[in-house]
Formats: sequence, structure tokens, C-alpha cells
Amino acid sequence: MYLSRNAVVRKPAIPLPQVNVYPHRSLSIVSARLYPGKSEGAIRESATAFSRKEKAAEDQWARQRDAEKLKHLREALEKHEKSLKDTHEALKDIKENIDNLSEKIKDD
Repeated sequence: MYLSRNAVVRKPAIPLPQVNVYPHRSLSIVSARLYPGKSEGAIRESATAFSRKEKAAEDQWARQRDAEKLKHLREALEKHEKSLKDTHEALKDIKENIDNLSEKIKDD
């Protein structure tokens, strides 16, 4: 059926609802299916100068991030060790006070 230029196309009286056929599927699932043989790290696997430079940049970033994490962990460890030392000193003082009080009670 062909429409002429002067033909009037009528809209339906009741608007049709928009239906999403695949509401549970995301783009990442679809894109993974479009390229079944490629991995996400395809740049790293190639042997071009760009890929070697990119790999070096990623490795440098990873080393810097690991160094930052180690620095924060060492600082947290020092903080916890200081807290533990303070707690041991407080416990030692409490034990000394208990011993002194028990001696006073025996003397009376």
C-alpha cells in the first residue's frame, strides 16, 4: 500500500504504551556478546609501541597506588602500636595501684 503526498496519516485514538523488550539486559552484556573473541585488555596483549607505553603507565600507576596504600597501612600500624603501648602502661599503673592498696589493707 503506497501513500500519496496528500494522504493524511491518522494517529491512533489511544496512545500505545512504550514497551522495553529487554529491560533486564544492560549494554555491557550486549557489547560483550558482540565481540566474543576479544578480552578487555586487548591493548596490553598487542605488541605495538603504544601498548608497551600504556602498559608501563598502568604499571607505574599501580606501583604508586600500592606505595600509597602501604604508607597509610604503616601509619595506621604505628597508631595502633602506640595505642597498645599506652594501654599496657595504663594496665601496669592499675596493677601497681591494686598492689599498693592490697598492701595497705594487709597492714591495717
